[in-house]
This record gives sequence, C-alpha cells and structure tokens, in this order.
Amino acid sequence: MTWRRKLWPISMRCKRPVNTPLPKIACFLYGPDRPLTATGPLGQKPLPLSRNATLHNPNRGATHPLMGDYFEAVTQLVILDYGGPLAQAVTAQTGQPCRPDEIEAISITLEKHGAFYHPALVRVTTPVGTTPFVANVAVSDPGRRMIKREFQLLRHLDPSTTGPKRRIPASYYQHTWDVRGWPLYLGQWFEGFHEFHLTIPRDDDPDPIVVWATEPYHLTGPSHKAALCHQIARLLTQFYNPLTFEQIVPWHHAAGDFIIRVGPDAIEAKLITVRDYRPLAVAPEETTPASILEGLLFFFLHLSLQMRLDRLDGTGELVWAGEWAVNGAVNGFVEALLEKPDPALLSLPLSTAWGFYMARQTTEQLQRALGTVTSMYLSTSPEHHLVHQHFSSHLDTLQNVLAPITALFQPHLD
Repeated sequence: MTWRRKLWPISMRCKRPVNTPLPKIACFLYGPDRPLTATGPLGQKPLPLSRNATLHNPNRGATHPLMGDYFEAVTQLVILDYGGPLAQAVTAQTGQPCRPDEIEAISITLEKHGAFYHPALVRVTTPVGTTPFVANVAVSDPGRRMIKREFQLLRHLDPSTTGPKRRIPASYYQHTWDVRGWPLYLGQWFEGFHEFHLTIPRDDDPDPIVVWATEPYHLTGPSHKAALCHQIARLLTQFYNPLTFEQIVPWHHAAGDFIIRVGPDAIEAKLITVRDYRPLAVAPEETTPASILEGLLFFFLHLSLQMRLDRLDGTGELVWAGEWAVNGAVNGFVEALLEKPDPALLSLPLSTAWGFYMARQTTEQLQRALGTVTSMYLSTSPEHHLVHQHFSSHLDTLQNVLAPITALFQPHLD
C-alpha cells in the first residue's frame, strides 16, 4: 500500500512492529530542523530524481515517487527482521555487542539526490552512543543496475567490517523495498567528512575549493589543494591491480564520490562509492613486464586527467583544475607505488621499474599515450571537449611535474 491510498502519519508508519523492541523512528529532510510527516506538505512532495532537481520543479507524474515513499523504503530497511541486521551493523561498526532491544532511538535524514542513489543518514542510539550509517536507495534505472554489484565490491575490495582506517565504506546488509522494488543497502557513514568542489574564483585564488561542511569553508592556495589530490590519487592507486589492470572506475569529483576531512596537520580523503572495478580498457591476453608498465602508465594518465575535472559547486558548468591537481596526483601516485607489493614478473621493485619506464618515454610517446586515454571520453561529452581544449598544456604540466622524478633514473639508463 502506498501513501497515496492511505495517508498514515510517519510516526505510525515508522512505529516498531508488534512484539519488537525497536523505538519509533524520527524522519527529517536535509537536517534536524525539517521533521517530516505524511500529512504535512513535505511528505507529499515529489521526490527529486537528480542532483539538479528541487522540491519545487521535479517532473511529477501519476507514478512519480513521493518523499513519503522514500522514507517508507528506508524504514523497512531499518526494521528488517525486527532490527536484527541493524543491531549486527552497530556491533560491527562500534566493536561493542548490541541487541535489538538495546536500540534507544533511530532517526532517518534524507541527505541529497544523486544520479545513482538517494543517500540517507541513519543514526542509531544505543547505550554506547550514537552510530551513523548510510542507507543508499537506488531509485533510478542506472542506480538499480549498479547497487547490488557495488554492495559486493565494497566487501571484496576491503573485507574488514569497520574501522577508521577504511578508505571505502563497509557494506552491512541489503534489501529491496517491496512496494516499488527499490534496492537499498546499509553501509558505513564517515562522520566528519564532507563533499567538496571547485567554486567561483576569488581575488586570492582563481580556482578555490569549497568544502560543504555545516559551515562551508574554502581551501585556497596550491599546497592545500595539491594535498587533497595527493590523498585521492594515493587511495585510487592503492586499489589498482597492476597484474589484472583492474581499477575503481568510473569516478567523478562532480558526483561527490570523494569526501574529505581537513585537520590541523593533514587532509584525509575517503571514497564513498565503488560503481565498478575493471580494467580501463580491454586488458591484454597475457600479463608481461611490458604490459604491467604500460597499463600503469594508462592508469596514471587517466588519473591525472580526471583529477582536473569537476563541476562548479557540484552541479554547474564543467571546470578544469589548476596545475596543483597534477602535482598532487603525481605525488600520491608515487607514494602508493612505494607501498604496493612488487609483482614477481618484474625484476625491479614496481616503483623503480616505473621510474625507469617513464624516464625512457619521449615527448612523442607520452603524447600518443595521453591521446589514447583522452579518446576514451565520449566524443559528445563536455569532458571530451574540455580535455582536448587543455591537451597540450596538460602534457607540458605532466612533463614538468615528472621531470624531477625521471631525472633520478636518466643517468642509469643504458
């Protein structure tokens, strides 16, 4: 039964099933100052279906989902099996045993609307404190096609269940809402981390970054912004498999795939979604020392391009980041190479072999390789146009940033 046929108050819809210890669930829209009820105006508003949609101008039809539908779906996930899976998730997240009857309060807050998911912040209060989770709901067709694979990839790429050192979120359990068939899952929420984007130029910075904290603030200056790119490049390179050429793709700054926490001494980055894990292009039939290094080159060049692409304030025009993005990408990539296991096929450590390989690359070879990578962008996409517009300058920047590294290996070449 949908909310159009019978309008039950949220307090009733969210009420625990008979004979279960779960408390009532409080529901909010975008923050604690906007509680939502089915009989109020927000509960019957159409659910925006993209990042650019708003409550005021979505395409509403007879079958368009409502805000109330969304909260019903997340509520069903939370109360699944009388709260047993939720209690297990609290146990995994906190390291402290939790039973369903120890759950004292639950709140659901719809955070934003994405092209693939509509994430909600689920806060669960127990005697040990309040634990945050994310409920990712796939409403769109692309999201529905992706969500089950993502749930499994999060577990495959990092099998640990929790912990502050995780670079991608833990995934705890999944479900499908029976009314509309929406798949959704409960995962780890990274507390204190925020989305960020390139924003309107300032007098002191032509391409500042705004961090969407509760009180938004700016990252300005090349060193701070390069440090952010350093952490992102390091994370992605850590997950790159040089033997199978598998990598986390696609990823986009404009989609808010990465979140950061800026501390007094360092910037920490997390990746909140893994849509796929595969080679960037068709992998060679045989893995050889040459194919390992060539695959690593293509991964690096794609990383350097993607790091410079964003949309102004997340949803505006496509924009190109400054040279600081390349500096950060190169340093983070090299640091991760030093940390990775060395493939047995190589006679040298991976980082050393890559250094010699890059020192041998002529400008023409690097230009051809970069051209191959840029051809992977759809010719009709704005990314394709922007990348080609900056192709020559990006190549120059890459060579300038790589020069101190390749210079270390030049004297040792035959």
